[in-house]
Amino acid sequence: MKLLTPSLARRLARPAILGSAYETIEPFVGGSTQAYGSAGYYEFTVLTSGTMRAKLWGAGGGGGFNGSYNGGGGAFAQGDFSVRAGDTIMMQVGRGGLSFLNSNDTAAELSLTGGQPGRTTTTSASFGGGLVALWRKSALGDITLLLVAGSGGGANHSSSAGRPGVAASGGSRDGSQSGGGTAGNAGATAGTFLRGGAGEVETGAGGGDGYFGGGGGSASGASGSGGGGSSYAHPLQVANSILTAATNENASNAADSNYASPAGKGGISGALDGNPGRIVLLY
Repeated sequence: MKLLTPSLARRLARPAILGSAYETIEPFVGGSTQAYGSAGYYEFTVLTSGTMRAKLWGAGGGGGFNGSYNGGGGAFAQGDFSVRAGDTIMMQVGRGGLSFLNSNDTAAELSLTGGQPGRTTTTSASFGGGLVALWRKSALGDITLLLVAGSGGGANHSSSAGRPGVAASGGSRDGSQSGGGTAGNAGATAGTFLRGGAGEVETGAGGGDGYFGGGGGSASGASGSGGGGSSYAHPLQVANSILTAATNENASNAADSNYASPAGKGGISGALDGNPGRIVLLY
């Protein structure tokens, strides 16, 4: 296991979660496919130069406790990029949004979730889906964010379903290519770079993580749910990019041959957690 140091966390431009670790996984050679469907941080060293294709599905937001309010589904991002022998591929597979905080959840596990609801200890609102992203680190140490798949927002338990992850941009509550989704009201927070916003106390839901995260929800009403995170492909380093939005609680591009259910699906009403994202590498 390689510890994520504070300096590396800053260079990755993601929240500095001290104590989190990247799981060093075995490299794989050309002509193979590898899938990562469990929430966590992963890295491996590239052995052979070539072109790699990555497919990412954002994580689903947490489902509501009452009514028929589901969490938002995760968006899809795909692209091709070059790798050189000695490069390191670093990935984060975000956790599905929680319907409410479990006392057994550790800080490391919570680092993989999205924006937090206004109150985490009750069944009042849900977390957004966590970040699903891929970076390439060169042998010289330069780190480039290549792809992000937007994750779904959490549901407000009594008023509204979580907003799904979006492609490049969506509505004002969702992330875009230049900024986070707006907060449901002054008591919630807007989404930020790679992070969903927090919901209003008591019952606002958390926004989904993304290139820019969705905004946190208000305590009630149509703006009570979390906004969806946006997807991203590096405009210069990624070729043949595809970004597609999710619809309602459904994961985007679920017909893809490398998709595996229930990755990226939003949590179903009844206090069910959202499902983690998924990354597939073809090399």
